[in-house]
Amino acid sequence: MLVVFFSRLEAKLRYQVRQAKEGVFGSSTASSRMPIKANSEQKGKSPRCNPGRKGFGRKSHDGEVDCTIEVEAPDVCPECGVSLEEKGMEERSVLDTPSQKPQRVLFRLITRKM
Repeated sequence: MLVVFFSRLEAKLRYQVRQAKEGVFGSSTASSRMPIKANSEQKGKSPRCNPGRKGFGRKSHDGEVDCTIEVEAPDVCPECGVSLEEKGMEERSVLDTPSQKPQRVLFRLITRKM
């Protein structure tokens, strides 16, 4: 009696596991309706380059600069008020287009008759 009960219980468990794996409609479940599987573990090296390797970013335009803007950092932290020490300067090259402000123009057209 106990053996029959355990065999039925195991069969029910196998059925539920298979149904959870296959989806709601069994083998004819659409791929968009399939249950989401867990993310696989990351193995091996990360896809990033080795540390210290020179990158291939955007080139700076040092020789062709139209204007240089120096932005001053505050002397104290704006949140807690602790004094900040100067650490150096960092340069960023930005390719910018001037914003075009719309102009209101009134055209006065001279009309003529024959």
